[in-house]
Amino acid sequence: MKTSYSGIYIYLSPNGAVDDVQVIDIGGISMPLPVDIYIERNVQPPLDKLPTEKEFSILVSIHETKYKYPALETTEIKKLVSLGYLERITLPAVNDPKVKAIIHHKLTQLGLNLINK
Repeated sequence: MKTSYSGIYIYLSPNGAVDDVQVIDIGGISMPLPVDIYIERNVQPPLDKLPTEKEFSILVSIHETKYKYPALETTEIKKLVSLGYLERITLPAVNDPKVKAIIHHKLTQLGLNLINK
C-alpha cells in the first residue's frame, strides 16, 4: 500500500521494544503511528534506520544550538554516526600526530534531511 507518511523516529517501551513511530505526512502533520501499521504500509525509512526519540532530540539539539559534542561518545552518538546522521570531525592530537582526537560531531545531509522534514 502506498503511503504519504515518512518516519522520523521510534518510541521505545520501557523494555526496549518499538511501540510507535513518529511520522510526518506530505502536508507536514506529525503524529505517532502504531508500528504494525508502519510496517504494513511499508513506510520509509525502515525501522532499523530510524533513531529513537532520545537520539532524534540529540540531533535537533546539535542542529539548533550548534552544540559541539566533546570527544567522549555516548551510545546514542555512536548509533547516530553508524546510521549516517552524524559525522565525526577529527584532528591529530596536539602532542602526538599519530593519535586522532575527536573534536566534535556535526549533522550529515541525511541528518539535516531528517530533522527538516
